[in-house]
Amino acid sequence: PIESLAAVFASHSNVHAVGINCTPPQFVPELVRRVRMAIPGIAVLAYPNSGETWHHESATWLGTATPLDYASAAKSWVEAGAKLVGGCCRTGPQHIKAMRAALQE
Repeated sequence: PIESLAAVFASHSNVHAVGINCTPPQFVPELVRRVRMAIPGIAVLAYPNSGETWHHESATWLGTATPLDYASAAKSWVEAGAKLVGGCCRTGPQHIKAMRAALQE
């Protein structure tokens, strides 16, 4: 469980943040909440992937990863308590730009 992993860092004075990385966006809010409960007061980062899935049979990515959808999802990460947000696999500058705009609203 993510709580067990996060707790490993609870007593390390040099650890100032714990991150959620390379997981589909829809799982991030719950994971952020669980990390915050495991280590109250630590900054939580959210850097999910696009949420698309690779299908080796057709050698294509399936799903949607529009910058606007990603930006909308980023709002839920921040609402859950993420202090730093960004993107991992299959996200790019357009996703980050859209997130910034959405989070500044």
